[in-house]
Amino acid sequence: DSIFNDPNGFSFNVVCYSPYAWEFPRIVRYEFPNQQIFSFLFNNESGDLERMNSIVEFQTTISNTTFSLVNKTDDNREFKFTGIQGNEIITVDNKNKIITASSGLQRLGNFNKKCFRLLQGVNEIQAVGQCEYLQITYQNARRLGGAVY
Repeated sequence: DSIFNDPNGFSFNVVCYSPYAWEFPRIVRYEFPNQQIFSFLFNNESGDLERMNSIVEFQTTISNTTFSLVNKTDDNREFKFTGIQGNEIITVDNKNKIITASSGLQRLGNFNKKCFRLLQGVNEIQAVGQCEYLQITYQNARRLGGAVY
């Protein structure tokens, strides 16, 4: 390895604890302040065969204190908050199981403790309760080398 006027190189070892490469996080946002029930499809294209645990953020309308997401594809699994404030912003990191609220209040007691998750493929989701917006942040995994893990 010469320093002057010759190409230099280096070697290193990499240790990876995941069988996947991860894409950059993506965000989808829905706004439906005047609808009590809003349905949409979410396509989980991740190469990970496990359920995807995303970050869910929503803001209720001024008059709404209950909000839920029902994944019809996952045996009608319901992610639900009750007794929250109108216009409150709730963020749930479903992978790390962290809940934050714009009010600063602890919201675990208002949650049914069923994290929102997405099965691989197309998921039929139903949002129940008026909210200013719903935002889902997710990250797809990509298999390396074509192997199934």
